[in-house]
Amino acid sequence: MKLSILLLFFCLPLCLVAQNSGWLPGYVVTIQGDTFSGFIKKGNNILSDAKYDASHGIRFKNSRGIKIYFTPPFVRSYVRANERFITYKSKLGKDVWAVFIKQLVVGPMSLYIYYGDKKSYMYFLKKPGSNFVFVESDNAELTFNRIRIKTMLLEYFRDCPAVVKKIEDGTYRIYNLRLKDIPLMVEEYNKCMSSQP
Repeated sequence: MKLSILLLFFCLPLCLVAQNSGWLPGYVVTIQGDTFSGFIKKGNNILSDAKYDASHGIRFKNSRGIKIYFTPPFVRSYVRANERFITYKSKLGKDVWAVFIKQLVVGPMSLYIYYGDKKSYMYFLKKPGSNFVFVESDNAELTFNRIRIKTMLLEYFRDCPAVVKKIEDGTYRIYNLRLKDIPLMVEEYNKCMSSQP
């Protein structure tokens, strides 16, 4: 009897930690503008890809333990610990494609990322007063339609000659499928814009 009480005493804190694992403080802002504060857990289940799930749905729990599953069409943004996600919507024919995109950089040009399935991802670039521009890692256009992609990015970065020059001379490569240079381009662009009078 004493042994079972002793085991319960030592195991109970571990069970409580395991039960709460993955839940971090945060808040959700709905389409209507309501804010729910509590705890957020990414994803749908423990067997799925957490990055993918974080882009398609989150679990929310308030201080009383009431749980809600939120999906992008009903949410403006959510913050979990120090990560911020916003909802990106696009019309595809008659349907609306909505996903959560994670904010990586805030500045004169903001940078977001969306994780798709099969380890694909997309970078979303956004300047105030402009539409989102995005480049995806598994897009065949990166291989077969390089001129259009290059033209689009040259136009988007046009107000920073240093970035434009590096795109034109190949210092920033936009055609490899890993897209490693996109964050570097955004970082240099933001420094360029911050140094202008």
